[in-house]
Amino acid sequence: MKHTIHTLFLAPLLFLAVGNLYGAGNGLKGDYFNNTGLVGTPVLTRTDESINFIWKDNGPGHGVARNHFSVRWTGQAEAGATGAYKFVTNSNDGIRVWVNNVKVIDNWKSHATKKDVSDPINLTAGQKTDIKIEYYELTGTAIAQLMWMPPGQTEAITVPQTALYSSPVPEALEPVYLSNLRPLFATNGLGPYQRNRSNGGSANHDGKAISLGDVWYARGLGVHAASEIRYILNGRYLKFDTEIGVDDEVAAKGSVIFEVWLDGVKAFTSGLMKGSDATKTVALNVAGKKELKLVVTDGGDGIDSDHADWADALLIPDPSINPADIPHPPTKLTATPGDKQVKLAWRAAKGATNYAIFRATTSDGQKDGPVLTTAATEITDSGLTNGVEYFYKIAALNKAGLSALSN
Repeated sequence: MKHTIHTLFLAPLLFLAVGNLYGAGNGLKGDYFNNTGLVGTPVLTRTDESINFIWKDNGPGHGVARNHFSVRWTGQAEAGATGAYKFVTNSNDGIRVWVNNVKVIDNWKSHATKKDVSDPINLTAGQKTDIKIEYYELTGTAIAQLMWMPPGQTEAITVPQTALYSSPVPEALEPVYLSNLRPLFATNGLGPYQRNRSNGGSANHDGKAISLGDVWYARGLGVHAASEIRYILNGRYLKFDTEIGVDDEVAAKGSVIFEVWLDGVKAFTSGLMKGSDATKTVALNVAGKKELKLVVTDGGDGIDSDHADWADALLIPDPSINPADIPHPPTKLTATPGDKQVKLAWRAAKGATNYAIFRATTSDGQKDGPVLTTAATEITDSGLTNGVEYFYKIAALNKAGLSALSN
């Protein structure tokens, strides 16, 4: 009898200690896509009271396919008590979770029903924390459940509606994918590097969808050893994330080494990776850094089949920097030719701290990155070949980012 009384009163005591401390949340915003890559315009957007779904014969909602769909939930979570929380997911297929813009759970591949548990995360009672969950389903039973273990608890409970708020994550904190950025410089071992597809061959846009370990990625960079791509950071970002490996299109062939350099210092090396190796995750703090350089070298046996992917390569912006402060493009660009040189001058752009000069031998060729940079509003480009026609464009930059190119 004592055992029965204890069991009956245990749940209410736990609820009073934890559950009643939550706020008045309404759930998380859910954007549903009819593809597994969270690509394009959502076919359904709604507020979900909690993430506690087991979809079998029916799809998630009106207009959403039963299979081959994906969801992104965004909003905030409010802790009911101060202390260390563990976030827990139960999923089938892929799922990943960010808390305060840090990826805490990452099981982004097709798998049978599985629980994943984050490391402890310190939260403060009454304070809202940004949260994002991404999920995709291939075929069969679809399961997406978000739970947590409050401080002092060993059992995971569903994160309740009252602790979830669908207010959008601030736009400045949304990740910036490298495939959407213009690089400062790019060179590639076979044809041009590819945005959002594998390297393919020598032509542009001839690659396939990026695939690592039988997982498809909608975004990323496809390269071929030897490759180097550089991006201007200018202290604008906090974190760099990516998944790396040899693309599935070459099966077990290929052998490469990935390197990440920050301001001229090597911050990461993958070691030798072959086509048969598992995908690796890269997560680096880039706060205050000015330049990001991504390098892929061959594995010492030549470059044959060295198709390498920087999958889901992204940067997390510093929320204290307003993208609206990106300068306008420079204007009034003039070019005065001379003996093996061209003198360039332009009107200063408000707010610019530096200028990047892009040169090409065709009118639309300024794609791979600037050949010169300067803080001045004029520069001489020397070492040129007499008789060759050159085309120039200028971009202004500051800590907020790089402007569009001048006309």
